Amino acid sequence: MHREIDEIFLEKAKVKLEAAKLLLEYRLIEPAVSCCYYGLFNIMRSLTGEPTKKRWEHAGIREDFSLRAIESNIFSKQELKRIIEIADILYSLRVISDYKKNRIDSESIEEIGEYINFCFNLLNQIEEKR
Repeated sequence: MHREIDEIFLEKAKVKLEAAKLLLEYRLIEPAVSCCYYGLFNIMRSLTGEPTKKRWEHAGIREDFSLRAIESNIFSKQELKRIIEIADILYSLRVISDYKKNRIDSESIEEIGEYINFCFNLLNQIEEKR
């Protein structure tokens, strides 16, 4: 692997994803979405290292993560494509939950649970390869 994995951001990801899971169990969908997104953001952050600018922008980290993940041989291109798709979906849901007047309805609980599980699996893959 060409780049070290940042353990602190992996731990932050784990905490965010655990929080998302608990929040979802209590049907607190919007905070669960936000925690899930930031869990994935921290997973990405664990591979990217320091930002190229002052801080990571949401779109910028996805791009740099893609490059680092390919470089590090952690994910296949197909897996990477799915990770970025999920990141885009979670980002959109997070914007709705944190900033918009519309709400994420309770019918989305199962879907959000699938995203949380996806992120946990991603975290496990990274932990196995370090």
